[in-house]
Amino acid sequence: MVLPMVYIKKTPKIRCHNIKKVEQAIDVPVVLHGGSGIPNDQIREANSSGIGKINVNTENIVAYTNAVRNYLQANPKPTDPRAYQGAARKSYERSCKK
Repeated sequence: MVLPMVYIKKTPKIRCHNIKKVEQAIDVPVVLHGGSGIPNDQIREANSSGIGKINVNTENIVAYTNAVRNYLQANPKPTDPRAYQGAARKSYERSCKK
């Protein structure tokens, strides 16, 4: 899935040298807020530089919403949310695992 440009205008560039400095200067885990859309190689590099936690959810929300849209386009009559939430949950789970 390609992440729509919800928050980012261009591919982010994480300055891992700064992460290392911060990680060495403080006594608590360093958290990357807004990790959505960051390429996997940069995520791995940030993790090895001292990031202890990465907050992401936009990809998951987009996957869920797209699954709901796709289901309702193919099946326009259901009014019970349980009819489309199963597909949406599966899509969300796949996104989380990715």
